Amino acid sequence: MEADSLSAAGVVVTVVLVIIFAVMVGTVFPLQAFGSPPKVFDPSFLGENISLYLWSMRVWDLTVIALLFFFSALGCIAMFRMGRRG
Repeated sequence: MEADSLSAAGVVVTVVLVIIFAVMVGTVFPLQAFGSPPKVFDPSFLGENISLYLWSMRVWDLTVIALLFFFSALGCIAMFRMGRRG
């Protein structure tokens, strides 16, 4: 496969985004210097309730997983497809 300007631009953008992500993860968020914001409600019970709901609705869980696998396969096919020759 030939390297064209679009591929080079994609590589440059990817590298820049990875660097930005690494810098953002490594630094402290500026608003954390002011302390924690006041809590309006206690979200500690949300995790348990969401988990209980998802396990009780197994059909939705399987549907979401099936869609994730389907779109992952489409992404792999799109990445590894052969370009036109000639």
